[in-house]
Amino acid sequence: QDWEGATSDRIVHYDLEVSGFAAALMGHQVILGLSSLDFPNQLSSLPIADWAQEQGAVDGFAHAGTWPADGTFPVAGGGDVPFEAPIRAGLGTLGFLEIEQIMGHDGQWSNGITALWYPLLNSGVAIPIVGGSDYPFLLDGAGSARTLFPAEAGTGYAGWLNAIRTGRTVVAGNRPGWLDITVDGRRMGSVLDVASGEQIEVVVGANLMEAGSLEIVVNGTVQESVPVGAGETQTTFTLPLTTSAWIAARAPGFHASPVYARVDGKPIRPSASNADYFARYIDDLLREIDTGAFTYHDYGAERIRAEFAAVRDQYLAARDEFARRAADAQP
Repeated sequence: QDWEGATSDRIVHYDLEVSGFAAALMGHQVILGLSSLDFPNQLSSLPIADWAQEQGAVDGFAHAGTWPADGTFPVAGGGDVPFEAPIRAGLGTLGFLEIEQIMGHDGQWSNGITALWYPLLNSGVAIPIVGGSDYPFLLDGAGSARTLFPAEAGTGYAGWLNAIRTGRTVVAGNRPGWLDITVDGRRMGSVLDVASGEQIEVVVGANLMEAGSLEIVVNGTVQESVPVGAGETQTTFTLPLTTSAWIAARAPGFHASPVYARVDGKPIRPSASNADYFARYIDDLLREIDTGAFTYHDYGAERIRAEFAAVRDQYLAARDEFARRAADAQP
């Protein structure tokens, strides 16, 4: 619910991040649009996702930036890693990924974007990105990472939730400005159908405080990069598509969620290696669980095995889905 002191232009709303409970073992679930906070405190996020869905809420994982950048698998005890995000993605129930630091001090994009979000998108999973400052745990201050959305999604908290549900989000750092993208006139989160070789028109509007590079990312690769000045700009690109793709825009401190284009009706499967990575990761995660790598306070080994045994079939279903996507990947 909204805090009683909220105003029309400054809304403080109470929802839930599962942190500091048994259920946080597999990642910090963020659940938005709840009517109850009485969640099932189990070791896996999957029962909590079912509980959230029953309330019509949307949920995802915080701390995507903790995912390893080197192509290895995260290991037990790795802090706030969203271990079950790929399982939820494979099952088609992951509502979003949240990052707290869009770019590092070295100017590189967050691991959460390049090592987790892009590979999931390249596996054919449509997921929007959102920002969260994690204040006061992180000391960059409230608003250091924000979620922007177009006005037609609605106003207030309901409009913000609608933007997340429909994939119309832009993650923004702690700086004024905005970024927006359309592909053949379609907004972020939209799916359009095109014929192979057809030219698509990508229009990016931006309002940057400083001049910088505006980039068009197609299936995880920068397809176009042009310098843009400070202030409001509009840049148009024309791109040929020969394979199904997700298309996003980014500029320093801003990253838009994608528009999705199906070429000749084919699903988006640009990377067999990314989908195979997640299939192998789920097998590795199950081995870690089976060998007792995951522990929680005074929970005995038998209790931990029993709780994960209850969701094992869902783990395997997600693994098999990624394996199918790897086999279906476009050359």
